[in-house]
Amino acid sequence: MRRMTFVLLLLFFSASPAGQGPSADVVRTASRSVVSVSCRGVSSATGFFWPDPAHVVTALHVVAGCEDILVRFESVKRSSAARVVRLLKAADLALLALDDPPALPAFQPSASSPGAQDELVTLGYGLGAPTMHSVNLRLSYGSSQLEQMLPRKSAEIVRESGIPSLTLRILRLEGHLVPGLSGAPILDREGRVVAIADGGLENGAVAVSWGVPAENLARLAQSSERMATRDIAVRDLFEAESEAEAGETLRCGTMIFTKLRTEDYADLIESADDPAGAGVMRQLAEFVGMDPAELEFDIYSHLPTGATFVAPADTEFTRDGEDCIADFYEGGLQFRVYGSTGMDVIQAAQRFRSRSLLSGGYSWQEAPGASIPPMQKRFDGLDVKRTHLAGRKASASVLDELMGQGPVASGLEVLLGRGDAFLGVVVLATDPDLQDTVAGVQCGLNSNLPGCRMLIAKAETTLELMIAGYLSTFPIG
Repeated sequence: MRRMTFVLLLLFFSASPAGQGPSADVVRTASRSVVSVSCRGVSSATGFFWPDPAHVVTALHVVAGCEDILVRFESVKRSSAARVVRLLKAADLALLALDDPPALPAFQPSASSPGAQDELVTLGYGLGAPTMHSVNLRLSYGSSQLEQMLPRKSAEIVRESGIPSLTLRILRLEGHLVPGLSGAPILDREGRVVAIADGGLENGAVAVSWGVPAENLARLAQSSERMATRDIAVRDLFEAESEAEAGETLRCGTMIFTKLRTEDYADLIESADDPAGAGVMRQLAEFVGMDPAELEFDIYSHLPTGATFVAPADTEFTRDGEDCIADFYEGGLQFRVYGSTGMDVIQAAQRFRSRSLLSGGYSWQEAPGASIPPMQKRFDGLDVKRTHLAGRKASASVLDELMGQGPVASGLEVLLGRGDAFLGVVVLATDPDLQDTVAGVQCGLNSNLPGCRMLIAKAETTLELMIAGYLSTFPIG
């Protein structure tokens, strides 16, 4: 059985070959020409010098409608006020003129587009950090038109605003552009600008990001467009850009996850990447009389890859070997998280499953009649496996179960893989009370019966954990 599982995982996951990106010296030199862009004193984005040190390119949505723009030069430890002198709505680009420019070099755009295997890097101020950091990127396969990349809801929002154009040719990126990196230069091996980081639209637990090809810089320099009043509302589309900031961190496996923010159920569920599975969770919640609209979830992200898991708000985690684990009701409910990079994803998934499903005295299999396809590949190539589980005591016989003497457990397993990055989340409900179907029916009819309050609380916690599992994902890329 374990050999068959390994074969299935081998067929399911695929890794991308590694390449060579800009050297440390190239990145160090480029960093002198990258700046922080603030609107009204809130550090919210990144920019870079072009075509000379007196001008800075950034994302239009960052400075739209802003009359108090401050640009900070980390390399010389000073700042300058700035104003928008050019804008290109279709590409979401703005050109700023500096009141007090420094004597620093400007970037040169690349004369050609990057190839499919080229390693790229971006530099900027993600999550409002006071110092810049780098993020490794690679082109991902798929349509080069923005409209073909965005989920339906996000595309509708962009269409209403008109910024950027849905027909814009973009670079699809495999990597994670956290909020605050909009406007950052995306560099090739020689340190030339091949694209400008853009995005920030929330899509479930993660943001949708892309790169605007550097060819649009020439169009920006020649543009005579003006900002209309309605265009100022574009900043509302990129809410994650201004709200996200680095919070507490958790080390789960080899990944360090940063808590980004807390979101309402409604804000997450509308753009979840698995609406069918999330819909099943919503129906179950309503069946037990639970109002999902009252739920809040914490969002934790591995910043280099974007691997993101979701947990009920204020969940406290501890370490259990390699995993992060949250226990409820004396271990009758478990929420377990594991992430890894630099390891074959098949091996990572196998190790995670061995710890979470092949221990604890239960045997697990796909739940009979599960309505959600257990395996799928998201349209952008992310490998996803979300499976409802049914478990039984390894010591229980089939006759025991038929006689109601072998407690049946339930759970949810989520396996996500991209390149060499793996994220696993599992929810296991082994509390015997949750398997008492007779008591469940009785409490559904009369919640005032003895023991019903606790049973309902356990059922609601289980569903909340499973909803969180379904919302765990990777950014579109």
